[in-house]
Amino acid sequence: MKLLNLTVISAFVVTAIAIPQTSFAKPAACQIALADGGRKTGFIARTNDKGILFTYSENEKGPGEQYTHQQVLAVVFTDEGDIMGPARHAYSRSNYEEAETLFKSVAEEYDNLWGISRAQRGNFASEARYFQVDCLRRLGRYAEIAPALQTNTGKSLENSLAEVYLPKLKLFHMWEKLAGGDWDALAADLKTYEQEATGDKAKLVPVPVFEADSPALLVQLSYMRGKVFAAKDDKENALRDFYRAVTLDYGSDPVLSQKAMDEALAIQSTDPKLKESYPQQTEIHALARVYQEGYAKGDIDIQYREFTREPEMPEAIKKQLEAEKATEKAGEAKAPEAAPVEEKKPE
Repeated sequence: MKLLNLTVISAFVVTAIAIPQTSFAKPAACQIALADGGRKTGFIARTNDKGILFTYSENEKGPGEQYTHQQVLAVVFTDEGDIMGPARHAYSRSNYEEAETLFKSVAEEYDNLWGISRAQRGNFASEARYFQVDCLRRLGRYAEIAPALQTNTGKSLENSLAEVYLPKLKLFHMWEKLAGGDWDALAADLKTYEQEATGDKAKLVPVPVFEADSPALLVQLSYMRGKVFAAKDDKENALRDFYRAVTLDYGSDPVLSQKAMDEALAIQSTDPKLKESYPQQTEIHALARVYQEGYAKGDIDIQYREFTREPEMPEAIKKQLEAEKATEKAGEAKAPEAAPVEEKKPE
């Protein structure tokens, strides 16, 4: 009976591991700890959701040793620091262009590691994919997020990453929906962060406030909801959220702040009431100047350039201000002088 069980298990593992290996995937040097107490040093050639293929040589041509995930307690990748070091360094310096390229390269070269789960201490290829997607988000390249998440390492993130990363993973999928214009699904996700106002506060706050643990998260949620409102032609609420995305967290996310300004300028500049409304003209002028000086390095798109010039005040408003000043001066002239305070003589 024992022999039969071993035969069944062996056949199961061979079937599970017999998956095509991508042409660019590299074996990864590692140490594995087995459930039977054994430890082995060698290479993981490839993995899937059932198990791993382990070899003793990087270029071994034989079938290797095959283990189910239940047989492997932990995997430690001995060269992870060297492999991930340059990408992590670029990311720590906020050089997201370089970091995205480096993380993507690691994720693709070691795509064969995606089956190593969080329970086995995860794998650096999935981590690299996670940070590649985060770089894409920070760079505003939202359309590239979906293809990255559809790779083996992208689809494995929920099972391979440490739990601390999972909330941000949810946000990645929300950015994916934004890029695809899936507004209803994005709105449903946003509702999970919203806190409905009650009582008098509900009268003051036209839309629910977000419950978030950081200003950086509030910026992302505000921008996303602004896009949802804009897609549904609710321009007033869209502007409110885009302004929040600009001002919250003091512009610490310059790409997202600039995108929010772009959206706000687009809404304001196409408003048919703009030509007749001096307050709106001053508002878009202030926005255009902040955009030009703070984000566009002195330049600005041609369709917004006219708004960098201060709008001319209408004559009616000029006369109103002059009348108010005259009334104020007249009031000052008629005001009685304060009686001098009599000093008290010492007794």
